[in-house]
Amino acid sequence: MSPHKSTYLKFYGLSEGDFIRCGVCQQPAVDIHAIQRAGMGGDESMNRIENLIPLCRIHHEKLGDRKEYKAMLFKIIFHDLMRKDNDDVDLEWLGNQIKKYE
Repeated sequence: MSPHKSTYLKFYGLSEGDFIRCGVCQQPAVDIHAIQRAGMGGDESMNRIENLIPLCRIHHEKLGDRKEYKAMLFKIIFHDLMRKDNDDVDLEWLGNQIKKYE
């Protein structure tokens, strides 16, 4: 299991076989996508919940590594994490990512 998927499942209290919805369309997700990756301007610390979004195959291919959609994907994560009561979430980092790509 990838570190991204492990981080996501642990944060949300899920198991590997659990149903996960795409953050964009709510269809079944097939990937936990790291928006900012080490090879694309990030670093090894990008395996953080604020950087991870579940995506279906269509949205992973359409939006996944395209700079023009990064702000939108970070906003989806922001709204999802706002519903969680968790002190480990770094909303400031996430807000900075949204500003960076708008």
